[in-house]
Amino acid sequence: MMRPTLLALYAALVTTTLATAQFSGPGLGWSGSSGTDVGSMLPDCTDYPVQAQQGEMITMRIMGDLGSPYAVALSPNQTPCTPIPGFGGGFLISGPVVTLRVGTLTDIVPCLACPEAWAQWSFTIPISTPSGLRVSFQGIALGWGVAALTNSVTASVP
Repeated sequence: MMRPTLLALYAALVTTTLATAQFSGPGLGWSGSSGTDVGSMLPDCTDYPVQAQQGEMITMRIMGDLGSPYAVALSPNQTPCTPIPGFGGGFLISGPVVTLRVGTLTDIVPCLACPEAWAQWSFTIPISTPSGLRVSFQGIALGWGVAALTNSVTASVP
């Protein structure tokens, strides 16, 4: 028969193992006030296209390890997935690249099946944005302690 302390320790280890075996990230997401919600919680070589309307409110989020540094960049150009040895995911955007945001993932994600932390920010697509504009976003952060490039999100203004 197991002692109560040993049984409690075993239960804690099993529970912790299950909780940390969830999605590791990093991932990038886009939520628009028009109802468009795309992105991924995993580093992969997938681009998620969206249509962005002039005047639309956008919330973007990057997810990964709690305390992970992150960066999100944008570019008008996209490239086929270019993996980098030692990193997860791969480059999906190409020059010129502009750094949009840098920081640390400090907000705890309220779901056990998600990466453990995120950062999110909002902006509005200006009314003056020209039709036909196309911009791709991609991030980098840590997932399970390993640096990885996120999926990309490509926004087009019709």
